[in-house]
Parts: sequence; C-alpha cells; structure tokens
Amino acid sequence: MAENFEGPNAEETNETEKVRAAIHEEAEKKIKERLERNPMPTDEEVMIGAYLDELEPQVRDAILEFYKKGYQTESSGFYEVGDRRVQAIDGYFEIDEPTEKKLNALGAKVERTETYDGTIQTKIYFEPESPDLTAITAKWHEIADVLPDLGKPAYAQGGSEHWLDRNDIQKYFIQRRYNMGAFKPEEKELVEKRLKELGGE
Repeated sequence: MAENFEGPNAEETNETEKVRAAIHEEAEKKIKERLERNPMPTDEEVMIGAYLDELEPQVRDAILEFYKKGYQTESSGFYEVGDRRVQAIDGYFEIDEPTEKKLNALGAKVERTETYDGTIQTKIYFEPESPDLTAITAKWHEIADVLPDLGKPAYAQGGSEHWLDRNDIQKYFIQRRYNMGAFKPEEKELVEKRLKELGGE
C-alpha cells in the first residue's frame, strides 16, 4: 500500500495511488451506469473483451490500437515493479528487435516471460515522471504508433466478468465474434454449440 512505501519517491507514490484509486472508483460508477443503460458491447468492446470504461483512461486508446494492429493484451495501466510504480501493457504478443529498439528510444522497456505451455507473454512498460494522465496518455500514443501493423486484428481470450451472469450479453458477444471471423475453424463447432445453449441460432 502507498502509505507503507518507504523511499525517496514516497510522496510521489502516494499521489500515484490517489490517482489510481480515483480512476477505479470512477470506472465502477460508469460501468454500473452502462449495465443499466445499454449493456450490449460495441464492436470495439467485443474485440477487446471488455467495456471501454473497464480500461484505465490513459491506456484506452493505446489498447484499441494494439488490438487493431493484431496485439492481444492481457492487462494494462498502473503496475508495480518492485518498489517502482510504472505504466504497463502486457499480453500474448511478440516484439521484434527493431521495434524494441524504437520502444527503448521512447523510454519504454520490453520484458518477456515464457508461460507454462511455452507461450511468450510480453510486457511493455515505462516509469512516468509523475501521475500526469495527459502526459502518460501521450506516451502510450507514441508507443502504440511504433508497433508494426500485423495485418489482422487481435481478439481478447475471453469476455468481461460483468457479462458472465448475463446470457443475453454472452450470446451477443459470441455471435458478434463469430460473425467477425474471430474464431479458428477448429473452434467453430464448440462456438455454435454454445450459441445454441444460450438461445442462439
């Protein structure tokens, strides 16, 4: 917790934690309103597997750009790396050496981890000078711009936890993905079966 952080940047860390807490509190309010007003996800939200308001605002546009360029993300926003508070986006994508050098020139670092099944998970992160969301958003724009377009959009592995107990949203989410061609040929039979279970055609 920020109040227990000891070190030369303790004051700045406390301010970062306040900004992060305020963002998450506002997000909860907006998601609640969204569920009451219009719970069906947009095509962009179908692609990323979440409501846009579930993403921290400083990474929102960058995440959309990642997905449109073919990079599947897992988590994003405020992170802790040791005793440092950083901004990060990680996911199941790879970054080649020339792109990594460009990211390094922007002050970002690339970290790779091999998962239990051999899949590579990549984290792109940087340490902002302050919790200034405008400056952080601008940096994420620069980072997203550097990424090469892989020629095909990516799709999140699953859907929002807010959709789990809503069969109507699940059905819409899966049907839209099916129509978009997001599933592999070997997955289509299971997808069609699930749609029937949810009342799909």
